[in-house]
Amino acid sequence: MVYLIHGINLKPERMAELEGFLSQDTEIIALPGHKGDSTRNVTKEILLEYVDKKIATDNCAIVGFSLGGLIATKLAIKRNFKKVCLIAPAIYPRGLKLYLPISRVLSKVPIPLPTLSPKFYSQSRFVYPNLFNALFELAAEVYSSKLHINTQGKVFFHPKDRLVDVKRSASWINQNTTWDVELLPEDRCLFNHMLISEQSYKGFEGLGTKVRDFLDS
Repeated sequence: MVYLIHGINLKPERMAELEGFLSQDTEIIALPGHKGDSTRNVTKEILLEYVDKKIATDNCAIVGFSLGGLIATKLAIKRNFKKVCLIAPAIYPRGLKLYLPISRVLSKVPIPLPTLSPKFYSQSRFVYPNLFNALFELAAEVYSSKLHINTQGKVFFHPKDRLVDVKRSASWINQNTTWDVELLPEDRCLFNHMLISEQSYKGFEGLGTKVRDFLDS
């Protein structure tokens, strides 16, 4: 069984293109705040608890994109999944030290913010800032942790990702896991981050094949 976890404010169904490459049984996990419900009260604890309960067994593989990759990383610290495959995981988002305190302040204000992602990808055109605060808090928690992860893993980054600090994220992975980090070809890509569809990443077919081959190996 393979569980797929999407990114922040991403339509869960956008993971279907990647799902189509996989040869095993799959399930896309739609995160709280991404199922037609509000993002107003979403916290990192709610995200982690929800996904933890959805994944009923450790005898499975996890594929996580962006926020989904960050959640998968956090859960892999305490659970022994068969495999973890991450795509642009937000282990260290760019500007984390700056945006974390800002997001904490904004999360107390019930005013949604406009999203930068195209409508094709966005679950909502406006998102409450506490959802971003959940991401930044979770990233800070993971990045500061020193626990070693033994689960077999593979991680893909676009080398010029504009949303994730690839160097810092890869350094943490190398220090705390045995996961293999692969930098993808510098093909055209939205934000050099949206690696989950042919529409956003020119090399998507090659990436989908790599993910399938890793999970089947």
